[in-house]
Amino acid sequence: MRFEASAFASLQREDAGRWRVEVTGIGPESARRQSEILIRKYRPRFVVGIGLCGALDATLTRRTVVIPATLYRGGGAESLVTRELPESVVSEIQARVTAQSRLLAPYSAPINSGGAMVSVETVAASPAEKQALATRYGANSVDQESYAWCEVAQSYGVPAAIVRVVLDEARDLLPQWRNPRGWPQAALLPYRALTARRVLQAIGRGLSCVRW
Repeated sequence: MRFEASAFASLQREDAGRWRVEVTGIGPESARRQSEILIRKYRPRFVVGIGLCGALDATLTRRTVVIPATLYRGGGAESLVTRELPESVVSEIQARVTAQSRLLAPYSAPINSGGAMVSVETVAASPAEKQALATRYGANSVDQESYAWCEVAQSYGVPAAIVRVVLDEARDLLPQWRNPRGWPQAALLPYRALTARRVLQAIGRGLSCVRW
C-alpha cells in the first residue's frame, strides 16, 4: 500500500540510483499483475518485497521483523524458497531496527528469519483463521502479496527476498464491521500501524547503508 511505501520515501529520494520504490496494490492478483509490469519495465537485479504482515505464531510480537525462507500459496500446496539477504544487510537492518525500537514501548522482538510465511487471498482476521493457517502450512506469519511477488520475480530470473513487519499478533482479532467483537481493535489499529511504519523506515535506512 502507499502507506507502507511512504516509509521509504527517503530511500527513493537519496538512493534513487540503486533503489526504486513501487506499490503493487492489495492482494495476490494485483501484486502479480503489477510486479510483472514493473519487472519488465525496470529489469531489476534484485527484488525486496517489504510491508506489514500478521503473526501466526504466539512468539511473534508486534513490530517483529520477519524474513521468511519459505513462502506458501494459501489455499494450495505450492511453495517456493526466497533468496537470502546478505548477512551484512540483515545486520544493518537489525541495528537500525533496534535503535528505532528503543523509542517505542514495549521493545520489539529481534528479527525472525528462516521461517515460513503463507500468502492468502483475503485477510486472516481472527485467531481461529490464523491458527488454521499455522497448522496447515507450519508458517509463523501471513500476508497477501509476498508469494506473488517472488513467484513473478523468479519467473524472470530475478532473486527476491521478503522483509515484513508484524502488525497484528496471532491472538489479535482484526477489525471487521460485521463482527462487533473486532470493533475495539479498530481504535488501536492506527497507532499500531504508525509504530510499525517507523520500523519500516528503519529498514529503509538499513538498506540504504549497505551495498551488495
